[in-house]
Amino acid sequence: MGNRTAARSGVLISLLLLFSYFLWDSDSASASSGFSRLFPRSLKKRQISVPKYVVLPVNFDFTLLGEIDGNLYTDVQIGSKNQTLRLGVSVGSVTWVPELPDSKTSFCSNPVNAAGCRVAGTSGYYDPGNVSRSDKFTYFDWDRGRDVNATGFWTEDTIAAAEVTVDLQFGVAQRWNSVPYLGLGLWPLGEGGDRPSYIQALEQQGRIAGQYCSGYDLTASGSMILGGADLDKFTGNLTVWDNFDRPGVVGGPSVSVMSGENVITIPESQNNLTLITPDTPFLYVQPKLIESVSTLIPMEYNKEHGGYTLPCDYQLNSEQYLEFNFRNELAIHLEFPDLLSDIRVPDTNSCFALLQPITARSFDLYDFSYVLGGPFLRSAYLIVNPATNLTAIARANKNVTTSSIVELGGTFGAQIYSLQGNAPPLGGSDTNTASNGSKKSPTGAIVGGVVGSVAVVALVILAVWLYTRRKKQKKMPVAPPPEKPELPEGPGISLLDGWTVNKDEGVNGVNGHIEPGYSELPNPNGPLPELSAPNSPMSPMDRQYSELATPITQRREIPEAQRPIELPT
Repeated sequence: MGNRTAARSGVLISLLLLFSYFLWDSDSASASSGFSRLFPRSLKKRQISVPKYVVLPVNFDFTLLGEIDGNLYTDVQIGSKNQTLRLGVSVGSVTWVPELPDSKTSFCSNPVNAAGCRVAGTSGYYDPGNVSRSDKFTYFDWDRGRDVNATGFWTEDTIAAAEVTVDLQFGVAQRWNSVPYLGLGLWPLGEGGDRPSYIQALEQQGRIAGQYCSGYDLTASGSMILGGADLDKFTGNLTVWDNFDRPGVVGGPSVSVMSGENVITIPESQNNLTLITPDTPFLYVQPKLIESVSTLIPMEYNKEHGGYTLPCDYQLNSEQYLEFNFRNELAIHLEFPDLLSDIRVPDTNSCFALLQPITARSFDLYDFSYVLGGPFLRSAYLIVNPATNLTAIARANKNVTTSSIVELGGTFGAQIYSLQGNAPPLGGSDTNTASNGSKKSPTGAIVGGVVGSVAVVALVILAVWLYTRRKKQKKMPVAPPPEKPELPEGPGISLLDGWTVNKDEGVNGVNGHIEPGYSELPNPNGPLPELSAPNSPMSPMDRQYSELATPITQRREIPEAQRPIELPT
């Protein structure tokens, strides 16, 4: 009898230990799957809805093949064959890719194709297969010069970025001489006609709830979020502008140069408007600001290459900074170390500064006092919506690696005017905190599981010991249990019958266009004309810079002689 009792006790202990193992390691995927196989009905996981935003990975290049570049880049997969191409990220509407020629050797041997062939060596080629080529495509960025040209045909295929697939109409270039682009459509120029931009296609096909684009620190490897915002990347409330007919246009800030107790206030210009854009790695500012900064650091103008420079090894003081104060409610600080680029002036020890004058900088219907690109977005979080012409900025949390992304747009998406960012963790970046799908540390679960398992095992041993001890004792008559008194029935739990949600005002259609001329100096998104002669020296920047002498105060018509033409074969 004793052996049978011991055997039964051993089996009971084994079963309980197995059960406690699942409790202890249920945080792991393998244990969870094993546990769900044992109890498929009661512990089946609830299905999680797919988030309606796209985290688009981007990386930034100052140079390409020895020439000034300044583009953001992202990788996309096209078609059922998942052809991977590296495309520049454009604020315009048109997406286009280079076509795979029948023979790369023959194609690249043609001098006409020299620039395009070298660029495609970095971006990759697209093989459209057997499709119609009758719908002619032309891409001509006349504001950056006739050299920026691509001609071919329109087609439609799937484009996947960040594992989100959308059907998109795009150009397939048979001749080209610039970087191919993924056209986000943040500042649509209408060059694609009625064809939707990438962000419009995402909204139309239900991949995002609204045409929002957000991000910061785009001059480094990072990401842009389409259809959402990351609350961990900024602090406090957003400052919002929705009274202009272009996204990115805001009221001009008051600007000061801060150096210890020395404060230099820059006078406001007559037309105090500012453009905030990810499409340029530079800051274009008032000449008075350039003069003030030059009194604190050895910044000089290089006549040969047309831009301000600094010694590449000069140690800039992070306690010196520019302050951009918007509406007296939001102050963005740009530290001096963020004003120096890695672009070295040939045959010198100087590098180009990211601070350049905005003299004679005008385009379309606006005359901007400031155009704030790359360095500004290291300190400010930007959200724009091209459908509603909304612009919002907040103070960025630098060096934060965690994410807390919320959807923007629609009835149940987060609303811009009530959106609030999270305070940065003490000591800067906090890699131990994660949210929204980030993998959490299982230490607490493991410790709790171990403690719980030990308690279960102890209780099992105690129960078995009491059971065997009781069997050995003489059976005693058991007294009947006392009658259970009736308890008064208490109040039940009241559940809310429903809730009220304020509906969004809706999304307006795309309105207007914007000229891309602000990126001309030093022409970061422009052509690579010298690529046709691989052994030629680096082209000077003064050619692009001298083009700024003529203000563009209204929309210009493209001269007939400068319209896109079919490039010669």
